[in-house]
Amino acid sequence: MKKFLFILLLIIAMLGCVQSGIFNNAGNNKGNTISDAKYGTLVIKNIDNGKSTNIDPTRSVVISDIKTAMVTVSGRGMNDISESAAVVNGAGEIRVENIPIGKNRVISVQARTDSGDMTGIVMRGIKDIVSGDNTVNIRWSSTPLGDTFYELLYTHDYDIGSMSDATRSNITAIISGTGVSHPSLFNSKNLAEDVANGTMKSANDASYKITPASAVFSINGITNFTGFTAQVNDPASAKLSSSTTPITTGENTITGIKPGNWELVITIDGGIVYRSGVVALSSGMPYNFGAIDLLVSDPYFLPVNTTFAASLDVTIDVSTTGASIYYTTNGVDPTESDTKYTAPIKITGTTTFKARAFKTNYLSSNVITKTYTKIISSAIGENHPSTGAFSPMDLNGETAGFGWATQTWDLGSHFAGTDVTFAVYSKNATKVLLEIYETETSSTNTNKAYGTDARYDYWMEKGSDNIWRAKIAAVPEKTYYAFRVWGPNWTFNSSWTRGNSSAGFLADVDANGNRFNPNKVVFDPYTREISHDKEFPAMAAAGENGGMYGTSGAEIDAEHIYSGPTTTGGVSINRRNVDTGRWVPKGIVLKPTGKTFTKPTFAQEASVIYEAHVRGITAHSSSSNLETILNGMEGFATVVNVPSQYRGTYKGVAYLAKYLKAIGINTIELLPVHETENDMLPFDGSQPTLGGAKNFWGYMTYGFFAPDRRYSYDKSAGGPTSEFQDMVQALNAEGIKVFLDVVFNHTGEGGNWGHMNVTGFVSMGGLDCAEYYHLIPGGDAKNWLVDGATGCGNQLNFSKTVNHNLIMDSLTYWIDKMGISGYRFDLAAVIGRKPDLHAWEPSDTYWDRVKAFYSDHPTLTAMASLGASKSA
Repeated sequence: MKKFLFILLLIIAMLGCVQSGIFNNAGNNKGNTISDAKYGTLVIKNIDNGKSTNIDPTRSVVISDIKTAMVTVSGRGMNDISESAAVVNGAGEIRVENIPIGKNRVISVQARTDSGDMTGIVMRGIKDIVSGDNTVNIRWSSTPLGDTFYELLYTHDYDIGSMSDATRSNITAIISGTGVSHPSLFNSKNLAEDVANGTMKSANDASYKITPASAVFSINGITNFTGFTAQVNDPASAKLSSSTTPITTGENTITGIKPGNWELVITIDGGIVYRSGVVALSSGMPYNFGAIDLLVSDPYFLPVNTTFAASLDVTIDVSTTGASIYYTTNGVDPTESDTKYTAPIKITGTTTFKARAFKTNYLSSNVITKTYTKIISSAIGENHPSTGAFSPMDLNGETAGFGWATQTWDLGSHFAGTDVTFAVYSKNATKVLLEIYETETSSTNTNKAYGTDARYDYWMEKGSDNIWRAKIAAVPEKTYYAFRVWGPNWTFNSSWTRGNSSAGFLADVDANGNRFNPNKVVFDPYTREISHDKEFPAMAAAGENGGMYGTSGAEIDAEHIYSGPTTTGGVSINRRNVDTGRWVPKGIVLKPTGKTFTKPTFAQEASVIYEAHVRGITAHSSSSNLETILNGMEGFATVVNVPSQYRGTYKGVAYLAKYLKAIGINTIELLPVHETENDMLPFDGSQPTLGGAKNFWGYMTYGFFAPDRRYSYDKSAGGPTSEFQDMVQALNAEGIKVFLDVVFNHTGEGGNWGHMNVTGFVSMGGLDCAEYYHLIPGGDAKNWLVDGATGCGNQLNFSKTVNHNLIMDSLTYWIDKMGISGYRFDLAAVIGRKPDLHAWEPSDTYWDRVKAFYSDHPTLTAMASLGASKSA
């Protein structure tokens, strides 16, 4: 029987690294069920609940580093259940569900930065999970017990689920009786070893106490320390400040530090003026940081928006009191001999500033660079530079247009030197707008792919092949992009603007099945990676949900409305008018990695095939203990453990290569790895409470060139592609071919949301629904999306050349560029059908006729030819 754990985390202690903190329970269960399990919610907040007496607000310097919190539930006889939540200013939301009932489940909450786990900042506790609702308090004081049980489970393979209440009480008594100055200074490893060996000592035994470290430093050139604080960012030590122990002009000492790898951070009025590198602080030993020089904080520019049409006043400021700013506009790093900033600077053309701040007895700040770009105009389609980076490449000279319509650039985004070509198919569109969002390396927006409007836009030009094209100068790699599309049912109107406009609307769907909607931004079907799913944790944390992708309005049905932060103050508006640009998945401009493959060759009949799910194959904790489990067994000497952080990823599968070879496997067939909606799905595959992604197996794909980002340890732009290729190389090196299970019969866009007028397209359907999808050609349900063969809301129309090309291009890409050796095709019969060959009348025989399978279908024969030519 599966149950859930409901937790409200008040996370001052973890995210702020203060001396004490609390994880408290609160909230209401919604009463939803999966079998007889109920849903719960894990809410993370950075707040002072009034109960903690040692809260240090200057610890917010650590909060700024934290991007996610990883919550893991572990226990005997169950797989770990892990889920991460986006953390914004110390707050986020997560849900943990379907935890098997059992004693002494270990709850771990790990703070994470962009680069991985934040070392030493993890809280734990234990909880008996029973049928029904469960609550738990997790705090630093609960962590020694949680750590002890974690060590028993993973280091000693101890059956914590069968531990007697008396033994647990003895462990708890030892922990509470040690009298350590902070719970993180309790030695849970030693206690766990003693419990496993049956040799528990008394509470005051020295082996259960960790001797703290200390840090020594002095500050050069400063005599007035008003507003100063100094703190090692561990969870145990006390700060130095004017309200506790003041900083002096001589040598200063911070005591009570938990041994580990930490930083010394000094602030003035909350602003960082010194931050050491990470250093190892050893038990019982003082670490001397020496005499340190303070650093002026970095200057910043306003306005944040970097484009303007006529002129712009630019302000430069710095948070360090008494600092002076100097700047240049000639590309040279500024010194105190350059122009001093005294008042806003008016610019009338594209300008790149470099600024640095100086103050006596301080080290100067970093040089901060900011470019403000003059655009042609703020009019839709002209919101871009006329020259330089991100300007349209004019191939026509004085002739109207840019000459893009006659080009033959491949579908998708591709580099041509430093420039990038964009090409997307739409036969029935009347206008297509290319939107450029942020770049992965941009400093203008930390979210990159969501939360802001497009930076630039361009009208694309349509060729005789129904492909719309554009070529843009000097686009950086890892730039995010998408499209807006107009058509016969929603014509272009010059008064249309981003932000929930109805200008130009005629109908949600017209007589020809067109469902264009410029408010519903769509991603490129040919993009090599997709930024995120339709619904994802940061979207939920912002108060938005997937309902925004829907169409129709209240005049059709009172329920066809949406409200959220996007709708300005949360008012309810017609769903069709909700602008999805800030949240929709984006395509990513990527350069080829250049990686190559040496694929194994052997007769087909010699194949020994292992069918596996990328996340599932390493989900169980035993995959991180293979060396121990198989120690001494013949043929397994080279097998290695899967590091726990790589479980459920492409990298994790790569670590399994030697194991798979050892058990005689020479072919692995991976269940779908094309991008699918699973960002809200818990690690173990149990059902989420947020979003619509309820398919662990991945058969609702919508990115046929994009490896699923959720399966990648490296989730940065380009990470999934590179990591997938590395996985294939590792498997190939052990003589193992890689096959893919592919789903071309339908897409994850879904179909009609219970009404003809309502769909929720984010890609192909929004680009040209009548071309990509099979629509009912007549009768009362004319233009309803067909899904009779798939049951998944839609099915692709293989009478259309666009879908033939999509399949062939995708198959070829994965063979040539991603190292794939073969395929299994899901519901392949749909690929062999020709819906447009069959007229609606006589309607009583249409459904029988349209099911006809054509073994000589051009797509099937092309697939066979591709397989023969590629030995796949």
